[in-house]
Amino acid sequence: MIPENSSISYRYLSKIYDTCKSSFWENYSRFLNPYFQGEKKSVLDLGCGTGLAIDYLNCEPKDYKGVDYSTEMLEVARRKFPDHQFYTKSILEVNFSQQFDFVLAAFDTLNHFLNPADWKKVFEIASNHLAPSGLFIFDVFSTYDQEMNWPDQLNMTESENWVYIQRSAYDHKSKIGSITNTIFQKRASHWLRLDDTISKISLPTPDILILLAEAGLSCLEIVDLETGERPIGTTATLVFVCKKSN
Repeated sequence: MIPENSSISYRYLSKIYDTCKSSFWENYSRFLNPYFQGEKKSVLDLGCGTGLAIDYLNCEPKDYKGVDYSTEMLEVARRKFPDHQFYTKSILEVNFSQQFDFVLAAFDTLNHFLNPADWKKVFEIASNHLAPSGLFIFDVFSTYDQEMNWPDQLNMTESENWVYIQRSAYDHKSKIGSITNTIFQKRASHWLRLDDTISKISLPTPDILILLAEAGLSCLEIVDLETGERPIGTTATLVFVCKKSN
């Protein structure tokens, strides 16, 4: 997902997004694939970006709806998957008449919302769109990851025509983290530089569970994305599997 308050040029970020984020989806799809065995499942993909879920989960056009705020990201998605349905809108505005076997919010989609009330709103939207036996699966980075790993962290991905640098920071007083994205895009004999800073938060697991319950959802399991096991204190990415409460 690209955050809804970001000003960076999606025209450039959308071109390199798949390369930068494919490693996440390799881990994520290994976790999700057991749920997708058997008959085809319908999927509502919140914060779908360039549609990577379709690649990794083999979603059929008739069984998939993707939602993202970024027109540029969805342009890439529609080029890749012209028969699938994509909608340019805020996740907080999603209101389809259809219910789905799965509602996904992948790649720290929730962490982009700085107000916990918006997390609850997303949970309510997920609950409203779940079929009776459906599952809502989402991931978030942990408070440990943001507090301990983010300060002064730097990541870089590059190719022949672009360089993508991420620098992260964390403010312990406000409990808000920030990621500064810098893209160098090759243009003939020169390089174009674009910068943008994105703010994100995480919430303690007990707070997330309370919000889920208030939205009518029960958490079936929480998993460490990297290990596939139960989370420990140093887990960086948490995956929640939820269903409608009885």
